[in-house]
Amino acid sequence: MKLPHTLWILLALGALLRVAAIELRPTGAMLVAPDEPEYLEIAQNIAAGNGFAIHGQPTAYRDMLFPFWAAAKGSVIGLPHSVLYAQLVADLLTALLLFGLIRRRVSERAAVIGAGLWLLYPAAILFTALFLTETLFVFLWVLALWLYDRLAISPSSGELGGIFLGLCLGLLMLTRSTGVILVGAILLMLIYHRQFRNALVVLGIMFLTVLPWMVRNASALGAFTLNTNSGVNIFIGNNPYATGAYRFDQIVSDQLCDLPVQTPEDPIPGILRPKGEVEANRWATELALYYWREHPVDALALWPKKLAYFWSTDMSLWAHYLPRPELSLREQLRAAPLVPLVVTGLFYMLLAIGGVAGIILVRSTPLRGLLLMQLVLAILATLATYGLARYHYPMMPALIIGAVALVQNPGGWRKAARTHRIAAGLVIACFAVIWAAEIWTVAAG
Repeated sequence: MKLPHTLWILLALGALLRVAAIELRPTGAMLVAPDEPEYLEIAQNIAAGNGFAIHGQPTAYRDMLFPFWAAAKGSVIGLPHSVLYAQLVADLLTALLLFGLIRRRVSERAAVIGAGLWLLYPAAILFTALFLTETLFVFLWVLALWLYDRLAISPSSGELGGIFLGLCLGLLMLTRSTGVILVGAILLMLIYHRQFRNALVVLGIMFLTVLPWMVRNASALGAFTLNTNSGVNIFIGNNPYATGAYRFDQIVSDQLCDLPVQTPEDPIPGILRPKGEVEANRWATELALYYWREHPVDALALWPKKLAYFWSTDMSLWAHYLPRPELSLREQLRAAPLVPLVVTGLFYMLLAIGGVAGIILVRSTPLRGLLLMQLVLAILATLATYGLARYHYPMMPALIIGAVALVQNPGGWRKAARTHRIAAGLVIACFAVIWAAEIWTVAAG
């Protein structure tokens, strides 16, 4: 594929920005940031031949593919630096996939804009420097969109296209189980377009891809499952102390501790709290369902907060990149460099507004039905669990595609149906309220 000169310049600039993010991150930041130390320990155990384990015990709490991918890089060059540069390559490939998809559906000029937006997107740059699943996850997400688009254009490609798409979706699920959002959206779209055979092939290959890991979990932990954190995530968003965001401090986690429930103050009197991560995950699911049954109004009242946290800006990423655990999130953001913080927030706001407007208003938006479906399913998943700014990251390629479609169709607002204009206006107004509250919370201190 011959690339235009402008895209080569953007790729070089994107690569330089990612190298800077990797090299300028303070030494030791990874070891105090949320989640990164656990991924690093698991990858080190795999590379050392000690299996997928943490603190010396087999685990499935963290999803499988990223630690194995990281361990493979580390066995050749060394952890964790080599993984960050592998993520740099994966992120550049994500931009190229966006370029290929948009060029196939719109034009080369639009494709360069889309790839450029990704290459200059501050969150994508920062995630490259973090030892987290996001970069690999979004690469596989966009690859799945690209493969689905090829299958949608040429349904006659049949089983081979379905096999590749199913394999990609299986790897996506192994990277993070929230990949089920895209899996569900793609399967629903295939069924809607009456591609039943392709849907079955995709589903079958995806299941065969994840099957060995589920068998491993059944053998090592006694649970035929992808991971042991789904119930915990539902519980975090649905308990008496839930805030709508991630809160898993001692007050919340004590409800899952290894003690018998014997007092009237306990959530479900008369039931023993379990031991081990499999039992804790099951128990967490039961507690969340119990909370929904007993406190439905309180659970529903959390929905606006969950959506607000989900659609909040990318500014909170600076608390991952420059972590200071002794400070609250608000204090960490107030201590972050002002200019990068503002650029990160504004870039995201413009992408979100343009992306939503494009998807809702422009009928010629590539994969419009699929993009809408994945946004709807992502929102439903947020309502079922909790909101976090990191969790909107897989939606950003869709918003970039929508923003590019809007740029290519500047009259789309006038041509769209009145109901679509109202819907887009309401969503953007909600964004404005969420972001104004977020900025006020940080700035007011």
